[in-house]
Order: sequence, then structure tokens, then C-alpha cells
Amino acid sequence: MKTILQKTVMVSLLAAAAGCVRAADVQIIASKDVNVAEISADDLKQIFLQTENSVGGAKVRPVLQKGGAAHEAFLKAYVGKSDDELQQYYKTLVFSGKGIEPKTLAGDAAVINFVALSKGVIAYVSDSAIVMGVNKIQVK
Repeated sequence: MKTILQKTVMVSLLAAAAGCVRAADVQIIASKDVNVAEISADDLKQIFLQTENSVGGAKVRPVLQKGGAAHEAFLKAYVGKSDDELQQYYKTLVFSGKGIEPKTLAGDAAVINFVALSKGVIAYVSDSAIVMGVNKIQVK
């Protein structure tokens, strides 16, 4: 009985640690006019699912990456959908008139450049990306 309990605790701890690693694989960035330092994981999900369009009083629109490790890590850690599921979700929003398909860019450099030159956008890049000219937001 003690061994089963120990294994259960170990599996739980490993699962929690894996969740932390995934979330640490990306950085959340926004344009400079989005003046917030933190965002909850739930608010971030709602922005990318377009059920919410503001953070800290600033209107925002999401920007996605076209595939890649950062994209997959972000979807897994914060959105809870695969890329195919998210694309289908956006098509449904567009078809119903309840949303628009977000801007999608290839790679960290393109995303950082777009965010730095835009207003009211929020995006994600890999944790190793050097982010300048944007607002880095912590997920709480």
C-alpha cells in the first residue's frame, strides 16, 4: 500500500513539473501600449480563444506563430487545443461572425518585429528569443 501511495505522489509531482517546464518554454509579449506586467493563464487563454479582447483595460488581438516548438508549447500549456483544433475553432468563429482569424507569422523574429511595430497585440515567442521593443508579460 505504501509503495502505491509513493508512486502516486511521484507521478503527481512529475506531472506538475512537466506543466511548469512547458509553460517556461515560451515568453508572452505584447506591444508597448499594452501596459500590463502580469496576466492569468485563464485570461491569456480567453484572449487567444477570442472570448475576451482586453487585458488591463487595453484592447488586444492575438498573434500566432505558424507551427514550431514555441507554438506547440504555447497551445499545450495555455490554450488546451492542438493546432488543428485551434484552426477549426477559428474557422467556426469566422463563419459565425463572432471573430476573425488572428494574424499568423513564421518564427520568433517575425513575431517580435510585428509586435514591436504594432499597437494592441499580444503574442508568444520561444523562451530563448531575445525580446526588445516589446512588453514582456509574466503569466501568473
